[in-house]
Amino acid sequence: MSRDTEHRMMSTGLAIVLGTLLVWGVVVFRQHAQTDAAKARAEQLVGALRSADLSAPPQGTIVRLLGVDGGAVCATSGSDVARGLLKLSLFVNAGSPGGRPVLLSSALLKGGELIVRTYCPEQLASYQQFLSELRYQTTVDSS
Repeated sequence: MSRDTEHRMMSTGLAIVLGTLLVWGVVVFRQHAQTDAAKARAEQLVGALRSADLSAPPQGTIVRLLGVDGGAVCATSGSDVARGLLKLSLFVNAGSPGGRPVLLSSALLKGGELIVRTYCPEQLASYQQFLSELRYQTTVDSS
């Protein structure tokens, strides 16, 4: 092999390695920034839940479930199909034979509202309209 060929091969290999490291660095930087933003949003939600006297899951759980953008909650909160499924799963208690309609606690619905308020406030009015159409009750914690 000639010296020019060796030099080109070495330069090409070095360029590939540096390019790969550059791409990896950008990806890691963006993930780190998203993780910080997700933690900040989760911290905000935990504060809102506690201010409303609701129990809050661990911050790490919120980060994994909702991420930066609210995850499935914000992606489907305006969907009629999602709202129908929510009504079915929350109010009909049809997980087993003989399921009966139930009235939900307003605290559960308030938690959902706080998620929407924190992660996708542009959908809050629509979500509040949805809540106004539901029948629920205020419950007392007996503990």
